[in-house]
Amino acid sequence: MEYSPEEIVKKLVNAEVEHSKKLETAEQELKKLFEKKKKDIDNEKEKLFQEIENECKEIINSAKEKEKKLFETLENDIKKLKERYDKLNDNIDEISNKIIEKIIIK
Repeated sequence: MEYSPEEIVKKLVNAEVEHSKKLETAEQELKKLFEKKKKDIDNEKEKLFQEIENECKEIINSAKEKEKKLFETLENDIKKLKERYDKLNDNIDEISNKIIEKIIIK
């Protein structure tokens, strides 16, 4: 079957139009896919940031709790030392006398 020049041109134009439509459709699909992938990556990034933030909060809370326990321990130690100092200070005369007695006895 032979085609006239007009038919050949018409077929070429139709083929070019069809090809352009397919390219445009493919481009739109790629853009949609790109946007979906970008959204998925952004969501994953946000999820990871949230996990990191939560882990940081846990670390900070743990550090605060350890700090609180440490200060409580230090306060108790200071209190005990102060009590011992006060007791020694109250009994200084008695202690001094005992020391002098021991020195004299020896």
